[in-house]
Parts: sequence; C-alpha cells; structure tokens
Amino acid sequence: KLKEFTKPPTTRREVKILPEIIKAGSGLIISENKIVLLNFTAGFAAVINNKELTEVIKFMYQMIWKNLK
Repeated sequence: KLKEFTKPPTTRREVKILPEIIKAGSGLIISENKIVLLNFTAGFAAVINNKELTEVIKFMYQMIWKNLK
C-alpha cells in the first residue's frame, strides 16, 4: 500500500557562496551512513556506505561551512 506524501514543514535554510576559485562541477550528498560523490561533467556517481567515513566527512563539511562567508 502506498503512503500519501506529506510535505515536511518549511525550515529555515542558510545559503553560502563558494569562492570563485572553486569550480563546482561536482557534488556531495551526505546521509546517515552513506556518502554520494557526484561529478556532473563526467556523468559519474559513487556511493560509499561506511558510517565511520561518513562521520569524518560530516565533520569536515561542518568545519568548511563555518568558515565560509
């Protein structure tokens, strides 16, 4: 049986701009235990399913985010 989709409540989002020196042709998705690496120009994606590595990437992401203006 399909469940009805309900839109989550709107949350406040914060946007930061990367410096122009960084060319973002790639992306990163971080979930609870997985990291998805995307390269849009090459049409490539890789999934890493490892909780310990995901925690390290989350920490690095948070450190970078705090230092962006």
